[in-house]
Amino acid sequence: MNRTLRLFTAITVVLTVTCFSACSYVDQSKKKFSDEDLADKAAASIGVEPSSVSVVPGSVQTTKDQISYRAQDGSGNLYRCYFAVIQGVVGYVTSGSGRANCTKLEGISLPPR
Repeated sequence: MNRTLRLFTAITVVLTVTCFSACSYVDQSKKKFSDEDLADKAAASIGVEPSSVSVVPGSVQTTKDQISYRAQDGSGNLYRCYFAVIQGVVGYVTSGSGRANCTKLEGISLPPR
């Protein structure tokens, strides 16, 4: 019985640590990239100056391997943007060229900024 209890305790500890690690991963990747960083990545993809792009408030969504968000250019056009994130030894890095993949949302726009 004692051996079974130790095995159960060990499995519980491993699962708990794994869960907290995964939750920390998502929270940390959100903190790593500011709205300014996201706007810079979108601007590089869209082909405009970073100062003319803003992130739509409340649109940032993070999964364990991707950050997606909506960006708006100076004319009010909306874009759906995303990029992959990879946790490395020294922190989080983006895949590819470091810019986001953005697609213009046709027929949807906001008032120009």
